[in-house]
Amino acid sequence: MSVRIRNFAGINRFFPRSHLIAVMSEAYTAIEYMPQAILETRLGLSMNDTLFLVQTTLSGDLNDAEVGMWAQSMIDSKLCSCVQVNRGRSVYRWQEEIKSESEWLIQLKTTKFKVKKLIHKIKSEHPYDIPEILFWAVKSTDEYSNWIQGE
Repeated sequence: MSVRIRNFAGINRFFPRSHLIAVMSEAYTAIEYMPQAILETRLGLSMNDTLFLVQTTLSGDLNDAEVGMWAQSMIDSKLCSCVQVNRGRSVYRWQEEIKSESEWLIQLKTTKFKVKKLIHKIKSEHPYDIPEILFWAVKSTDEYSNWIQGE
């Protein structure tokens, strides 16, 4: 098995080259990802995925005030700390027809402890039969993460 060794700044003072060549795959994997961890630390990024971004859409037929009230109800529930609202257009297949309609793109920021309850709230209050609800863990700066978690 050939092992490629990158020239990481300062790594050779911890491990002699002969040791790096002989490392097992698990240890090599840890060394391979070391630069990302160092980069995240230096940039002040969270090392753990404690925040979630939840995305949904609302009908483009709703006006600014109606969408604002929906977003406000999400904030009032204390299940998310921030809601971004943007106009957009969706093209999709529904009941064997291609549709193209204006919609509101909604992104909500929450914590891993609140994401399930937030998704349940969105499902229970959403006007669509099958709402788009996408969610994923995200990384952020420590300052932003602390703000979201503190709300």
